[in-house]
Parts: sequence; structure tokens; C-alpha cells
Amino acid sequence: DTVLDGSDGCPVGGGITNGSFEDLDVCHYTTSATGWTVSGNAGVYDAFGLDNPCDVGNPPANPETGTFQAGVTGEQVGYIADGTDLWQNASGITMSDGSSYELCVDVGDRDAGGASTYTISLYDMTNIVPVATTSDTAIDGDWKADQCVGPYAAGPDNDENGLTISLVDGEAANQVNWDNVILKVNGLEGCNADLDGTAP
Repeated sequence: DTVLDGSDGCPVGGGITNGSFEDLDVCHYTTSATGWTVSGNAGVYDAFGLDNPCDVGNPPANPETGTFQAGVTGEQVGYIADGTDLWQNASGITMSDGSSYELCVDVGDRDAGGASTYTISLYDMTNIVPVATTSDTAIDGDWKADQCVGPYAAGPDNDENGLTISLVDGEAANQVNWDNVILKVNGLEGCNADLDGTAP
């Protein structure tokens, strides 16, 4: 479930900002993403091209359907190209010794340019080290739901440290797309929830 109001010990606001990438309606794409820090060629991409004429001559992910092979939630996704990244500090989250954290995201490859590698990571924001990371490959038009890293069990070295989410495209010439970024928290001051930043 998604807990957003501070009940059950969970942080107000959901820990993730704009995990669906629907905040700020875009015309084809933009090189920014609300709540995310953008490094290089990354931002928000209109995966369907439904809202505007801007997509003429630059088709969405799957030319036959205007979508990825398996459905995207909403109309927009985050995109990363040219080996760059998107990241954010999880709002209101301070790790606690004995609690655990898992990052899950839907990920796909735009139907052009070949397969792409990608990396999903959780970082200890204070020590600036990855505490959980995984890499995989997405082929053209592929869409994978619930790609997760963790759960990471925090220990004394992480106690009271912040948590950073990192999404990385590992290919210089291809585009990886992201949606439904969720931080799963278990045991943080009684908070057991999937935090996705969706508005109440």
C-alpha cells in the first residue's frame, strides 16, 4: 500500500518525489524532471505522444502501438540517454539500524538504437557509497516491470543517514526509460509501506 500522510510512522510525501514522472506535462520531452536531479541527457519523455503534435517525425517507443510492448502507467516516463543518470534523495527517509529498504522500478528500452544496459542503485547519502545495486539489459521495445534492488538491511554504520536513489543508463548512444519508481520500507519506526510519491 501507499502511505503518504505520516501515519504508521511513514514520512509525509512518500519518500519518492514524482516516481511516475507524470508531474509536469511535457511536449514530446524535456531535459528536466520534477523532484529528480538530471545529469546530462535525461528528463521526461511523452511515451505515447497523445497530447501534442510535437511527436511528428519522432515516433514513440513502439511504432505499431505508440507504446512499449507492455503497458506504461500514465503517459510519461523518465528517460536517460548517452550514459547519464537521474537521481534523488528520498525525502523524509533517515535509515534506521534494523530497518530494510528496497527500490523497485519499471524499465524499458526505446524502440530504436539497440539494446541498453542500466543500473539501479541505493546509496547511503552520508557515506556516498552504494549499499545495493543491480545491472541488467533491456532490448528494443522491451518493458520490464518491478525490477528491484535490495532489500538492503541497514546497520549501525547507516543509522540516521539519508538514502539516495540512482538510475543510470550504461550505453552511450541509447535511451533507457523508467516509470513507477517505488521505495519499499520495512521497519522504519513502524513504517511498512511502498512509497511512490503519488498525490493523496
